[in-house]
Amino acid sequence: MKVLTDQSDNLDRIDFTASSLSELVFDDEPLEHILYGKGGKGPTPAGLFRKSREYMDGIHEAYAKGDIQTVIDASRQLMSDDCTISMGVCFRIAGLMKKIVPHIPNPVMPFDLTPLQPLLEKIWQIAAENGDAALQKTAGSSLYQWYQHHRHYEKARIILRELIEIHIRDGDRSEEAVMRNNYAFEYFLEGRFQEAIPEFEKAAMIFEETGETGQCANSRSNSWMCRFESGDLPETERVEAELRRLAEILEHRKYWQARKPLILLARIAERHSRIKEAISLVRQAMEACRHANTRYPEMDGEYLAYLIALQTDAGPVTE
Repeated sequence: MKVLTDQSDNLDRIDFTASSLSELVFDDEPLEHILYGKGGKGPTPAGLFRKSREYMDGIHEAYAKGDIQTVIDASRQLMSDDCTISMGVCFRIAGLMKKIVPHIPNPVMPFDLTPLQPLLEKIWQIAAENGDAALQKTAGSSLYQWYQHHRHYEKARIILRELIEIHIRDGDRSEEAVMRNNYAFEYFLEGRFQEAIPEFEKAAMIFEETGETGQCANSRSNSWMCRFESGDLPETERVEAELRRLAEILEHRKYWQARKPLILLARIAERHSRIKEAISLVRQAMEACRHANTRYPEMDGEYLAYLIALQTDAGPVTE
């Protein structure tokens, strides 16, 4: 038996296509074919990862054409065929998944991403078993977001806790703070506001230390949202001034997260019967995240309609 080998798996990690790689084969043609020149199909492919690379090529081609549904269908088929997946293919798939799974809360979802779960979990498992932190960071970001979109908040936090530890080991304070903020956001989405606040504050502190003013403002806004939702928001001029400062920072950097302090300010204005001001603030909030591919403008639009109706019921407003 003649075995031809190469380093194709390592090459995959640099995003070579399978067609450009040497194949691993068994030269297992019958002896009579060789002695008497009879025709045959040639050596038998013996690449352990050949099938998964073929799927990967199809997935990559579909994504390049913008055919996301085919990407999803092929990903499901890859798992149903129980192919052995190389680290190289894992990296390539994880990179594509980051472009397909929305990395934003309450996203607009034009496709059903449910079938991606087994593949995302498999890649994370392979990364963890191999102790490959680089693959864990790439794959984990999509997996926890998938869990979030499907309301599996505790599973999302398990992934995020591991990512936090990886960034701590790397000494990457900025990414540690990002993951802490996102970890806390899972508590926020679950309605566990008091558990979210300390992590938001810790993330904000790290962002302040690293000089990331916009990110710090976002984490602070998240903390204020938790306090408001849990009924722990003192309505003082100091609080309003702080929220306006945060909104100004986020708007200046064109962050869609400016929506957060603006909506809180609108709710405070509503409580004090400043309906016209509240309407203006909600419109600013909707504009801030109009291009963010999130459902927040739709949600805030319902609040805006309520305020407009409230204003109409109250009669003419003095200018």
